[in-house]
Amino acid sequence: MNRDRDVARMPGPVARCAVASTMAGAAVIHATVVGEHLGEWAPAGLFFLGLVLLESALGVLALLAWSRPTAVVILLSSIATVAVWAVSRTVGMPFGPADFRVPEAVGTADLVCGGLELVAAAVCAYSLMPQEAAAGPGPLDHRTTRLVAAGAVVASVVLATAYGVAPALSGEQHQHDHPTSAHAELQH
Repeated sequence: MNRDRDVARMPGPVARCAVASTMAGAAVIHATVVGEHLGEWAPAGLFFLGLVLLESALGVLALLAWSRPTAVVILLSSIATVAVWAVSRTVGMPFGPADFRVPEAVGTADLVCGGLELVAAAVCAYSLMPQEAAAGPGPLDHRTTRLVAAGAVVASVVLATAYGVAPALSGEQHQHDHPTSAHAELQH
């Protein structure tokens, strides 16, 4: 490998801000279901509590102490979180109470949170790719431009997160009771 040509990407402040804010947004959305899941099945509630803490910590690390290991952990945890969600919505979880083993309906919060997770994963994946050494200043080298771009990223994530938590704030419950025939058969 030619070290002059293959340099690890150190994401700029806008990219780090994007990862930090998407992790924070996902943590906020996940926090809205911790209590409900604790009430339904304690291990599920503890999983979401752990996920909230992990996403919060990774968001802080992305912003203040970026490193390759941080990018790898964010990439893997974000993809794993989306994979667990996909299983819960397509075939149901393979363990836990009967209500958890039936596919859940897809909600607004699910889609927003999954989108935030995938944005974080994409930025981290990009930062882990080798790049050719930069030839000169890039388009976001001016401080004001970076601040405006970072502000736009944060504002977008705040709006998406607000949209994602709106159902929980309006009293809509995350539920595992499914009116499907498969669920009815599990009840009998």
